[in-house]
Amino acid sequence: MKSLLLFLLILPYTSVTIAQIKTCKELKEGVFYSYPKNSSKQYQLTRKGDIQTERDLSTGDSSLWKISWLNDCTYSLYFISGSAKLTDELRTFAKAHSLITKIESTTDDFYSYHIYIDKVAGKYLLADTIWFQKKLVAANNTMFEHVPATTSLKKINFSSKSPFALLYVYRPDKFIAGKVDYLLYFDENIMCTSKNGTGYIFKIFKEGDFNLLARIYNEKDVTLNVHIKFGDKVFVKSEFKTISFDINGLRPKLLVVDAEKGSEEFSAIEVQ
Repeated sequence: MKSLLLFLLILPYTSVTIAQIKTCKELKEGVFYSYPKNSSKQYQLTRKGDIQTERDLSTGDSSLWKISWLNDCTYSLYFISGSAKLTDELRTFAKAHSLITKIESTTDDFYSYHIYIDKVAGKYLLADTIWFQKKLVAANNTMFEHVPATTSLKKINFSSKSPFALLYVYRPDKFIAGKVDYLLYFDENIMCTSKNGTGYIFKIFKEGDFNLLARIYNEKDVTLNVHIKFGDKVFVKSEFKTISFDINGLRPKLLVVDAEKGSEEFSAIEVQ
């Protein structure tokens, strides 16, 4: 889900100004900072009582969240309001679900966490780190960037000498599992939601070998190693294979296809 990714980007990825906090109980109030993966964004969160107030340090956009502690190291976040403009789909999702954050470990400088949808046993989304002090210099962590369907590739001046690669991920329109969507990750960073008959184009800003991961509701992850080289176009096709004749028997299948076949098949789908 593209909107799910946007939803996650405005979450309270945060940290505390009090030094040497090591226990979960000491994280229930304070000022926190976060530098999300695959992003140049910086967030500041003020947590007090059952309210979190977030602020994007680049744009000044802010949002309010209701926080409820389920135990010392696990809390839920429910979106209340925000100044950033949301799509109807994103707003519907935000109002229908809560995000469960489970603190996995703490140090003097940060804590690490996992996020799930609605419950700890629910769909796992991502893992990240929250810092207790604002960084003097924040690195740009951007690994990839979505190229919207409305953007002409001519406008980005792509060539064999470009300082990035283009990754095309697509899913042909098929009857089998046609209504089943799943998240696609690039090196453990949420990239998009794979929907039947749709595709995406991404700029990739890192070279080397990376894992694409398809994560579905039954938590049976499927991975594919892809080699990225600047100036190349890489086409990755996703399909479903059937292990058994019930819904838990469905598994995504990822494969790299050659540029000629990939370009032809990609032209037949709805680009997001």
